[in-house]
Amino acid sequence: PESPATWAKAESEATEDLPDDPWQVIEGDDGELYVDIVADKKFAAGEEVLLPYGLETGAELLISHGLALPGNEAEYLPLYMDMVELVGDVCENELQQDTATARAKLGVLQKLDAAEAPLAIRPGSYAASGHLLGCLQVAYADSSELEQFSEEFAEVIGHFVIAPSVGEGPGQMSAARAEELLVRARRKAAALCEEEVQRMPTTLAHDRTLLEGGLEARLRAAVQYRIAAKEMLQAFHDDNAAC
Repeated sequence: PESPATWAKAESEATEDLPDDPWQVIEGDDGELYVDIVADKKFAAGEEVLLPYGLETGAELLISHGLALPGNEAEYLPLYMDMVELVGDVCENELQQDTATARAKLGVLQKLDAAEAPLAIRPGSYAASGHLLGCLQVAYADSSELEQFSEEFAEVIGHFVIAPSVGEGPGQMSAARAEELLVRARRKAAALCEEEVQRMPTTLAHDRTLLEGGLEARLRAAVQYRIAAKEMLQAFHDDNAAC
């Protein structure tokens, strides 16, 4: 699979416009529907062409194709269903803020260019989870600081994310305050990762023991996905809990 970042990079380097996704359904001149697959680069005659599965997570690959691929660059694990849940958790439950304050922050987040993007952790450094962390920073910010945020394109993610505009001028946030908000966001996400691991009915050690047995192919793929998800959650927790 190709991550949004990979496809966005291909779009920026392409000499012609590319669709939002390498896979699309188009209507032919005969009125029939066809699956159209767009290459993200030019191929030479005789060169091997590999077809991407699309922008699919490990869970989607498992459900749709019955397989688990290691190192899936399109993988992500959502920690919130949507902006409403995030704001409700941080602003109302944790910070005990009033409804007006929560609605003001929700309004900022729902206007984002990538407002519908998954509020999730992704493989790699914490910067790869910048969309989730940026939204958490808005939730933790004071109401007077909301105008000190702006959107910027994140190549490591493949879409725009919100972050503090760091500086000393009007409408900007000090570097120290921006770092404070980032630390709070990273710790919150790490705590959510730990909660996700604790909710799972089996441990990582137990899953690894299961793989040593004679599991049939589809069950083995499911256990492999579960292991990869737990490892990703644990890695993010370990990297960010003590930041």
